[in-house]
Amino acid sequence: MSDHRICSVCGKDENNTIFHRNYKVKEDNIEAYQAALPKYANTIKLNGLACDKCYRQYYLYKKNIEEDENDSKTVSKRKRKEEQQEQESSRRTSSRSRKPHKYRDMINIDEAHEALTTNNTKKKKKQNNTDNHIDNFVGMCGTGIEKVGKLDFDFDESITTSVDKARTVPQWLKFGDSCFESIDTIDFSTATDEIIDNYLYKLGKPIVLTNALKYLNEGMLIREEAKMDNETIQEYNRKQKTLFHLNYLKDVCGDTLVTPRDNVTFKDESMTLREYIQFVQKDKNIRSLDRKLLYGKDIRCPETWSDYLFNNPKFPSRFVYKGKSDILANIQPTIQPINLMIYVGNSETYTPAHKDVCGALGHNLMVYADNDRTHSIWCVMKYQDLDKIRKFFQKNGAFLDDDNCFIPLHVLSKAPFTVYLHEQKLGELILLPPSSPHQVLNLNGKSIKVAWNTLSCLSLPYSYEILNEYRKFGKYQIYRIKTVTYYTMIKYKERALTYLDTHQNSTTSSATNGEQSNTTTVSTASNNNQQENPILGKPDRFLKDFLILLRIFDDILFDENITSETFNPSKHVKKFPDDQSNMHSRYCNHCKCDIFNRCFHADETDIDDGYDLCIDCVAEGRGFGYTDTLHLYEHLNVNDMGKEFESSKSAYLKLHQALNGSSDTMKDLNDVNQLILSSRAYSSDTTLSITTLAWNNLYRIRNFGKTNNHLYCHQCRENKPDYTFSTCSKCNINYCNQCLWDRYALKLSDCLKNKEWSCPMCNDVCNCNLCLKKRGVDCLNYSVNILSKMDDLKDILPFNEGDVSGEQSNDQVDSVNDSKPQPIKSILEVKKAKQLLEHTSDTIDLSCADDNCKNQKKKRKLIIINKNPENNRLKIIHNRTQDQLVSICCSCKRSIPTQVVYQSKTEKHKFYCSYCLNREKLNRADTIVYDYACDSCHTTIIGVRFHHISTQCDLCQRCYISNNLPETITKAKVNDNEKQFEIIIPPLNDLQIAKESVKNLF
Repeated sequence: MSDHRICSVCGKDENNTIFHRNYKVKEDNIEAYQAALPKYANTIKLNGLACDKCYRQYYLYKKNIEEDENDSKTVSKRKRKEEQQEQESSRRTSSRSRKPHKYRDMINIDEAHEALTTNNTKKKKKQNNTDNHIDNFVGMCGTGIEKVGKLDFDFDESITTSVDKARTVPQWLKFGDSCFESIDTIDFSTATDEIIDNYLYKLGKPIVLTNALKYLNEGMLIREEAKMDNETIQEYNRKQKTLFHLNYLKDVCGDTLVTPRDNVTFKDESMTLREYIQFVQKDKNIRSLDRKLLYGKDIRCPETWSDYLFNNPKFPSRFVYKGKSDILANIQPTIQPINLMIYVGNSETYTPAHKDVCGALGHNLMVYADNDRTHSIWCVMKYQDLDKIRKFFQKNGAFLDDDNCFIPLHVLSKAPFTVYLHEQKLGELILLPPSSPHQVLNLNGKSIKVAWNTLSCLSLPYSYEILNEYRKFGKYQIYRIKTVTYYTMIKYKERALTYLDTHQNSTTSSATNGEQSNTTTVSTASNNNQQENPILGKPDRFLKDFLILLRIFDDILFDENITSETFNPSKHVKKFPDDQSNMHSRYCNHCKCDIFNRCFHADETDIDDGYDLCIDCVAEGRGFGYTDTLHLYEHLNVNDMGKEFESSKSAYLKLHQALNGSSDTMKDLNDVNQLILSSRAYSSDTTLSITTLAWNNLYRIRNFGKTNNHLYCHQCRENKPDYTFSTCSKCNINYCNQCLWDRYALKLSDCLKNKEWSCPMCNDVCNCNLCLKKRGVDCLNYSVNILSKMDDLKDILPFNEGDVSGEQSNDQVDSVNDSKPQPIKSILEVKKAKQLLEHTSDTIDLSCADDNCKNQKKKRKLIIINKNPENNRLKIIHNRTQDQLVSICCSCKRSIPTQVVYQSKTEKHKFYCSYCLNREKLNRADTIVYDYACDSCHTTIIGVRFHHISTQCDLCQRCYISNNLPETITKAKVNDNEKQFEIIIPPLNDLQIAKESVKNLF
C-alpha cells in the first residue's frame, strides 16, 4: 500500500480527510455504501479504502437496518425470556399488564385510553405477539423494577389499569384522582429559616430549592473576587460543568474503591470508581433484556466538591455539612459519622423506599445531568403516616424497614396516605423532613447527586424517638443520638455563659457612662430576642433549642440512674478503660444499639473485645448466661453528668432572664425544672428507670440460688422463679413473663417499670378460663377468635402496662366473642418527639400559685361515647390515630392551642378551635363546648366529668378510675368516700355517636 491514501468513496486524500483505520470497501458492503452515500453511488471503487467520515455514514445506515431486523426477532426472544422466568419462579404470573410501545409517547391520557379501546380487537388478534412492543412506562419504574419481581414482592396491581401505568408525573399531578401531591418549590436565594422550619417541622412536608447551581456559581465569583461581567460568568459556568462531571470523577478519583448495588439482585459489587464510570458510560442500550442495573451509591464526595459547595458565600449556613447548625459536629471527630456522599446512576436505577438514618434531615442536590431530559422522580411520604405506610408496604409483600423495595407509581397512587411527587432536575436541592420515608427513580439519562444529612435541635426529638425502633429491627444507630445530645448541651451552656459574660461587661460599661431608664432597659431586653447575635445566633431560637436539649437529656439521665437498696455505686460500677478518642464508640452485641454511657460488660467470652449488652437488653432478660461475669461499666460518672445538667439549667435560667429583662416570669431553678418536666410522659415517683430494672433483675437472678423463691402464676397456674413475674399493685396477683407475652402481648420489662401496674384481672380483661367463665364468655370461641390471632399483634405491641383492655375494636359489638383483635395504642403511650417539642415557643406564666396555671398539654386522649343507651353504660374508645382528630381542628388542620374544644352536634367526629368557629360563623348552639381540663393529666375532658367538691378540681374518667389524683385532692382527702366527687354527665344526646361517625373517628 502506498503512503499516499485516497478515499475510494468520496475521492479525498489525506490532506482533506482523516484515515484512522483501514476501512475497506468490499463486495459484501458496497451496496450498503451506495445506499448510505447516494451522492457517490456511481463513483465508489471496489477494494479501496474508506475515510472516517464516509465509514461513519455507512455505520449509521447499517445500524438502523439491524435495529429494524431485530424488531422482528424480539417476539421470540421475549417469549423465551418469560418462559425462563416462569421456570425460575412459580409466583411469577401474567397479571402484570403490559402496554404496547405505540402508546408510550402519548401525552394525553384520554387519547391513550381511546386508542386502547378502539384497537381492542386488533389487540386480541395480536395477543400472542404483543410482547414485541413491551416497554416499561414511568409508572412501572423501568426494567429494573420489573425484574425485582424475583424477590417475591407481590404488588397489588388489580386496582390499577394500563392507562394508569402510562401516566407521567405531570399527568399524575394534573388529574387529581390519586394520593399524589406536588412538592412546593421556591428559589434558592429566597429560602429563609422561617420558611424552611415551617415546611420541615410544622407541616412535615418536603421542599425544593431551584437554581442552586446558578447561585453557587455567583458565590464562587464573590469568593475569588472576580469580575461580574457576562464573559467571566460564562467562564465560571464552564468550570462548574467541568468540575461536576463523570470524567472528573474518573480522572481524579478513579482509584477509589466503590460498591455499586445491583438493583435487580440487591447485591453489592466491588470495583474502582473508574471501572464503574466506564460501565455507566457504556450502558446505553436501556432496552436490553440482559441489562445490568448498577447504582453507584454512598461514594465518598471529593474534597473539591465539598469545598465548592460548603465554603461558598451563597450557600446557606444551616445546610452546611458539619457546620455551626449541624449538631453532629459537636462530638469527638473519631466517632463523627461521614454522610457526605455522591450517587452516580444511569436511567432506571433507583433508591428503594427508606428513611434517612436516625431521623436526620435529608439534603439532595443534582449537580450533573447528561441531557435536558434527565431527571429523578421523588416519592416522599410523611412521618405522621408511618403506621399506614408500613401496612401498605406489607400489603404489597414488602417491608419498609428492609430498604429493598420500590413501589411502582401506579400502585403507590392508590395508597391511603399522601405522597409528595416531584421530578428533580439539574440544580435542584431537595430538603426532606425528619424520618420521612422516600424513594427515588432516575430516568432519561445519567446523573450525579450530592447527598448529606444534618441534625438540628428541632429534629433531635424525632431522632431520639426512633431509637427504640432501631433496637426492634437490630439496626445500627450510627449517629449516636444520646452522645450528640450530651455534648451539644455542654456546647450550648458554654455559648450561653460566654454571652452572659460579654453582656455583663457591656452593661457595666454602659452603667458607668450614665443611668438609663427602666423603659429603655425593658425595650432593649425585648429586642434582644429578635436581633442576630454573633454568639447565640437568633436568641429566641437558641432558647428553644436549649430547652429541647435539656428535656431530652433529662430523660437520658433518668434512665442512667439506679435507685435500688442493693446498689452501691462505688462497689458495683467499673469505669471503661477507653481513652477520650474512643469513648462512646461501643454498641450492644445483641440489638446493635448505641451505648452512650452505662452498659453490662462480660470479659470472659469467646469474643476478643468482650461482650457488651445495653441496659434495655438486660432489663428484657438477655445475657443471663453470663450472670457471673456481667459487670456494670460506665464511661462517665453519673453524678458528674448530673452536675453538668444542673449547671446547664442554671445557664439557661440566667440567659432567659438576661434576654427577657424585668418582664421574665422565670424566677428560679424550680421554674426551669417545671418547664422541663412538663414534657415527661411518666412520673419518676411511679416509674422505675430502665437501669434500675436491669440491675434488680440481675441481682435477683444471681441470688436466686440462695432464696429459691417461687411464685404462682394466675394464668397458667404454675410455680416459677420470682424474677419471671410481675405483681399487680392492687390485688397482688402474679403473672409470669410467658403468659404476659403469649396471652396479652405485654413485655415483662414494661410491666415492671410501672410501680402502679394493674394486672389484666383488675382491668377485667383476664382471659384465663376461670375469669372468662365469670364474665360469661365462651372459652372456646374466645380462643379461636382472639388468642389464635395474637401473634399478628405482637409486632405492633398493642397493649401496655396502663392499658390491657383487649376488647376495644373498630366495630361496636356487644360481646367479646364478636370482636376482632386490633392493634390498640396505649393511652399512656405518646410520641416523645411531640412532647419534647411542645411549648417551646409558648410564653408560660410560671409564677402563678394555682395548679390550674400550670402548663396545659394539648393531648386529647379519650373520647367517651354511650355504648348502650338503654342501660346508660359508657365505654371508653381510644383515638387510634394518635390523638390527632381531637387535638387538631378539622377546619384549619392545626393543633388546638387552648383547652376549649368545640364538637359538632351533627357530625360528632369534627372538632373546632375557637378561631375557626368565629371565622366560619358557626352557630355555637350547634356545637358541644368542652372547656374543662383535667387537673391530673391536663387534658380537655370530653364527656363525663368528675368534680371534687371540696377542692373544686375536675378529673377525667381515666384519672378517676385509675385513682390518679393531683396533690390538692390527695391532701384535702380525709376519708376515702366517693361522695366527695360529683359526677357531671352531659346530655345523653351529646354522648351518643352514630356508627358512621365512630368510623370517621378512626
